[in-house]
Amino acid sequence: MMRAFICASAIAAMSFAAPAGAQTQTLMTDTQFINASVCIAYAQHRALADDAPNVEALRELVSDQGRRVTPPAAARAETRKRAIRRADADTPEQIAELRANRDRACSGFVATGLVQAANTPTP
Repeated sequence: MMRAFICASAIAAMSFAAPAGAQTQTLMTDTQFINASVCIAYAQHRALADDAPNVEALRELVSDQGRRVTPPAAARAETRKRAIRRADADTPEQIAELRANRDRACSGFVATGLVQAANTPTP
């Protein structure tokens, strides 16, 4: 009887662990990789640092995926990240535009729980 209980407990534990393991094994498409990289780049922009969402889980996933993504997708993601880093943020309008672009880029990842939304300050 004790042996059956241990066996059932082990099976139950494995069934709970399987979804978490499956998520880390998920291979992103090139488009998803580019979109995730863009979300992270906006979140790291110097002008948005005060209200940046938590992108740590997404960053880990992108880091893992970076080894498997196609070279053209990696190049495109890097080009977009560079452009975002250089984006002007000198006026409140430019900052608002960056924030809106960030929110659009990250919205799908917020819905999946890979990005934890931050409180955006009111202007």
